Amino acid sequence: PYASNRFLQVRLDDRTSTLTVTDRRTHHEWPQKPLGAGLKITRSTVEAREIRLALRDSVNNLDLAAVVTLSKDKPEFEITLTGNGPLAKTVAYPAGFASGKGAWLIVPMNEGILYPADDATIAQRSLVAYGGHGICMPWYGVTDAQSGAGFMAILGTPDDARIEITRQGGGELYIRPQWEASMGQFSYPRKMRFVFFARGGYVAQAKRYREYAKETGLF
Repeated sequence: PYASNRFLQVRLDDRTSTLTVTDRRTHHEWPQKPLGAGLKITRSTVEAREIRLALRDSVNNLDLAAVVTLSKDKPEFEITLTGNGPLAKTVAYPAGFASGKGAWLIVPMNEGILYPADDATIAQRSLVAYGGHGICMPWYGVTDAQSGAGFMAILGTPDDARIEITRQGGGELYIRPQWEASMGQFSYPRKMRFVFFARGGYVAQAKRYREYAKETGLF
């Protein structure tokens, strides 16, 4: 089952409970890495431009709901994660999307860093989205070094968020978001926007974040 618009197809794999995004302009597929420990999708519904998921977080003993909503006329979709209850450990949902060989990770830390995803010498690390010694803008991206195709993820609720640059599960470096507690609770909806690019590299992604900053009053 999948949801789609004229730019993207977002397919839910019932067997693995992961999403695969196909960019219809480039025919490139972006598969999610496996779900984190303790997370399991218990129910799903797929409509024309929307996927609804019920999740069980056994680590935090918490029920969560995720809604994936595709934009009507842009190569973008938003994920909203809701839940209510104590949060002892971070929640790593959505799972990160695999980067692949020849890809670069775009991390807006300090003046901006490009990490070759297949460079084995780069250390795994975690960066907060809300303060110094983390990312200075709440987004990250992946781009193909040759074509400039890729995607970016904008953290719409960065106040209790961090990103993890990891190789967990094997393969190249990739980035996944993590949601922290707010005063010990999950308490409020957490939001992310994924934007896909046929070309343009990190420059196109930085320009899209500037648009987002204007839309949300941050500019």
